[in-house]
Amino acid sequence: MKSAIYTKRGDNGETTLANGTRVSKSDARIEVYGNIDELNSFLGLANEYVNDNTSTLKPVILSIQKDLFRISSEIAIGDDRAAHKLPRISEDDITYIENLIDKFDEGLHNLQFFIIPGGSKLSSMLHICRTIARRVERKVARFNQVQAKQQQDSNKNLAIPSNILVYFNRLSDLLFVLARYALKREGCREIIAG
Repeated sequence: MKSAIYTKRGDNGETTLANGTRVSKSDARIEVYGNIDELNSFLGLANEYVNDNTSTLKPVILSIQKDLFRISSEIAIGDDRAAHKLPRISEDDITYIENLIDKFDEGLHNLQFFIIPGGSKLSSMLHICRTIARRVERKVARFNQVQAKQQQDSNKNLAIPSNILVYFNRLSDLLFVLARYALKREGCREIIAG
């Protein structure tokens, strides 16, 4: 028998973390992975704009989307990370993103001015994804600051692992480069702000 999508357990404004803890839907941790979900959805939309000229981006975007699910799972577990055997974001994942930045930036000209997001649908979508990734980075940094203050007298570490913060910093850089790469591959011009 197929289970119902709706559970009614969230009707009172609470939700359950992966470790079983009930929290408010306004909890900062929920806010973080809600923003990650938004980013993942927009990346899916961006992938729909990939065409023959930009086809090298499809597997890259899908790989990022898979990373985002891993990150959301890790954040949802909270302080029970050690009890779960989920794959975590590692230094290798960050290095992979850095290598992608170098690869896709290789044929692009050096920027001397700010550029205005736009020029094509794909490039615009990747810029939207970039701004959401920056928002996630800010939310993770803020969450960790608050947790550090709250946990000064406790042995619990409820903070989001630092590799996740670094990952989003690099991801936003990658998305910026991919937006520029898409414009070049589509034969469109960058709009200079200066």
